[in-house]
Amino acid sequence: MSPRTPAARQWSRADKAYRTAREFLKLADAHFKKLPNDKSWDPDREKNKSAELVAAATCLAFAVELHLKTVLMLLDVDRARWGKTHDLLRLFRVIPVDYQEAIGRNYRELLEPLPPVYQAVLVIADGRPGPAEIAKLTEAITVETAIEAVLKAESDSFRTWRYVYELGEPPTSVTVRFHALYSIAKAIDALLVRRSAA
Repeated sequence: MSPRTPAARQWSRADKAYRTAREFLKLADAHFKKLPNDKSWDPDREKNKSAELVAAATCLAFAVELHLKTVLMLLDVDRARWGKTHDLLRLFRVIPVDYQEAIGRNYRELLEPLPPVYQAVLVIADGRPGPAEIAKLTEAITVETAIEAVLKAESDSFRTWRYVYELGEPPTSVTVRFHALYSIAKAIDALLVRRSAA
């Protein structure tokens, strides 16, 4: 097939998106490995760790988005149905059901061996909120691992995390379900690897 045919151009776009998605996932993973995985971390003492968390969460959200868009491009799903959105759940729901189910199966296999979902919580505030204020901000956070629940909770993560420095009044908290989102990206990646080998 000539590189000038529409199908070749489509694969080229999808291939570029896929390669970029994998690089963002590697960056997210590298940043998250630098963060402590316990409750002893004090963001005030470790300002650089806060920056690492923001970078990791932004890269991870974008990696998932690009993995989803790669599937949509490869399946030639009408771009008018998904456009320029960053909404992870919307992108997932546009994917044909049989592919959603395959991603879901891969995701469940990848998620189960991991420890309970690690949620990175960053409290953004001007000044220093007290323990009661921090508890109030974090008490509503739930650890839900169903794929659609994770995508719904993290649907706007890319925009939230990349502009997190604009938050702060009133104090607010942002989270990222790293293991769950990472597993979703790896589940899509496994599907794409199998599809390209077929």
